[in-house]
Amino acid sequence: MADVTPKQMQAQVELTLQQYLQAQKAGARKQLRQSTQAPAFSGGEGTQANPYLVKTVDDLKALSKAVEEDKNTFAGKFFRMENDINLAGVEDLRPIGNGFDRTADDPTRIRPFMGTFDGNNHSIRNFTFHNDQYAMFGFFGIVKGATIKNLTIASGKVEGDHIIGGIVGVGMDGTKIINCHTGKDYVVNCHRFYGGGIVGGLIAGAASEIADCTNDAPLTCYLGITGGLVGSNTQDGTKIERCGNRAAVKEHSTNTGGIIGQIKRSITIRDCYNTGEVSALNEQSATDGTIGGIIGNTEEAVDGSIIEITNCYQAGALIYSSPTLMDPIVPGSFPTTIFNSYYAKMEDGSSYSTGIGVDYEDMKKQEFVNKLNEDDASGIWIIKSGVNDGLPVPENNTTGIRNINQGEQASIAIVNGQIQVNGRYNTLQVYTIDGRLLPLGSQLEKGTYIVRLVSGGKTSTYKVKL
Repeated sequence: MADVTPKQMQAQVELTLQQYLQAQKAGARKQLRQSTQAPAFSGGEGTQANPYLVKTVDDLKALSKAVEEDKNTFAGKFFRMENDINLAGVEDLRPIGNGFDRTADDPTRIRPFMGTFDGNNHSIRNFTFHNDQYAMFGFFGIVKGATIKNLTIASGKVEGDHIIGGIVGVGMDGTKIINCHTGKDYVVNCHRFYGGGIVGGLIAGAASEIADCTNDAPLTCYLGITGGLVGSNTQDGTKIERCGNRAAVKEHSTNTGGIIGQIKRSITIRDCYNTGEVSALNEQSATDGTIGGIIGNTEEAVDGSIIEITNCYQAGALIYSSPTLMDPIVPGSFPTTIFNSYYAKMEDGSSYSTGIGVDYEDMKKQEFVNKLNEDDASGIWIIKSGVNDGLPVPENNTTGIRNINQGEQASIAIVNGQIQVNGRYNTLQVYTIDGRLLPLGSQLEKGTYIVRLVSGGKTSTYKVKL
């Protein structure tokens, strides 16, 4: 392995994951069929209406073991956390959905998690997993077409060889990571390449979605391609929306981004921000590299890829050494569509064509919020006291609704698929049951929604079913 370059290793990883998907589609992966056996969790049947309940450390261990050792993907199954879980002193919990050793050349060893895991706005504390010979993991290892939502990893440390993420190591084939967060007392370290505060790599298969996520976990990588949210994307059509990085992203080599380290295929980044310090020190490489406040590198993007950045801003320090190419939004010459995006002006007065320079202190003013909201009638950007050093955040990017005012009555009606509220109020907001803010006047499908009313300084929330 000593003679293998990082680029060769990256190519091997991508090939192995593609081979796995191809084998699955060809029906050659019968040994990974959905098991009819499931361990006893703290309740539930694994359906959407009655999900498996996760309350204890033993529940997490049972899930990890079932995926890795029993080859149970839990495809079509649902899990829901019922409380915060403290993993202090727990040394034998492995990531859910295994990665594999650093050779990364055997697709038959892949054991992905393919279900839906709802953290239910609870936190995992003191999660620690360190294996220098192991790759592709975070709290979850490899996930395929899975949904991970409403989860915070508040503290601990995850460290491994390559493709390391705070929440997920590798997201394959249409994975969704929604409303997930990492805390400032959580540390993510990657010895080689593809490090991300939320996910190490979005690799192979259909496009994935990252939405309403924040990273506050300091992140360090050593051989290139590191992003505050995502290390690398090789999927076509991935979306990153309403996300933010507030942590230090340190790369000892090059190709570092505040939101994503590297783009290889089409991606849309919308309503995102970076306020963390991003560094590309180029200590491990003699070649030129790149650093960007939003995207770190586009040099390997496939011809015809569409890269779009809309309503984003970069306000973190960018630290780099020569001959690294720097741009506050995205470096390089690959065609990129950038709309209504901004960067904090440099101390040396340099200007860049990729975005609009704004004084840092002016970014804390309502005028700047209004600029970010110009393209969005719902006005999702706000300044929230005590959050993000007074800089704007997307509304869904603060904290989700946790308390429902049970038993209280409000004059709420559903008319032609829209929620209407009778009475006086200052603010009306409608959320999906998993915490996503909807534009006012949205045509609603059947389901359960949360209505938030602010009137006279009092906030009330109600559950409404269509």
